[in-house]
Amino acid sequence: MRQFCKFVLGLGLLAGCSRPEILHGLDRSIEINPAELVFPLTFVGRSTTRSVTIASTGDVPLELSVRVVEDDTPFAISDRLLRLAVTEKQSLAVTFIPQDERAFVATLEVDMGGSSISVALTGVSKS
Repeated sequence: MRQFCKFVLGLGLLAGCSRPEILHGLDRSIEINPAELVFPLTFVGRSTTRSVTIASTGDVPLELSVRVVEDDTPFAISDRLLRLAVTEKQSLAVTFIPQDERAFVATLEVDMGGSSISVALTGVSKS
């Protein structure tokens, strides 16, 4: 079962939410689904790709920067900058490419000019 949390600018993380993450700022807002990406068991040197959908739910166009927060991580993203028109949705591909056998945890951060939402990334690899 997917779990979602809600983030409201100025209030912080609200626990126990059951809807996609929402980020508000001035007349801008985005929705990210899912709030966590769990990758299946992946063999070392192979890759698995999952997607996060980012939707503009406000009434102005948005420019978002996206990054994996941790350095030296086996998670890679397809785009670092997204431009969303009003009500537009885009999928962001996240790829897990482990180079050694173990469990990995990282954070995908979507920033909207000072306000951000984090998406947890987890994956396990096997030789």
